Amino acid sequence: MKQIRNKSIAVIMSSIVILTMLASQCQKEDGVVYIENDTDSTIYVGCHTVPFKTKDLLYERLSPATECLPPHESSQGITINEDNSIYCIIITESSMEKYSVPEMVESDYSDAKYSFTYEQMKALNFKIKYTGK
Repeated sequence: MKQIRNKSIAVIMSSIVILTMLASQCQKEDGVVYIENDTDSTIYVGCHTVPFKTKDLLYERLSPATECLPPHESSQGITINEDNSIYCIIITESSMEKYSVPEMVESDYSDAKYSFTYEQMKALNFKIKYTGK
């Protein structure tokens, strides 16, 4: 009886080890993308895991995916995993003052657009630095 119980425990322990190994192999790796504003101007940043246009940024300005970053500030952007890419649009405050929203929407205007795969972001340590250039 003791041998049967020991074998049962061994089988259960082996199953747990195998399931843990399989789960760790199937688990997606996540990364949180940080946006750094390395300019003397305020910028508006929108990041998504699907491509989007300037109108989406401007008309969803108050959404959690759109941030207003003061000069020389960093902010947490969006979490991506191995299945995602990240798409970011940046518009400076001076551009917001210079152009009307309809003008920017019509021309799909932005001061910068970024598109990175998960692997590219991993190589950049999940940081996007906007320098205004």
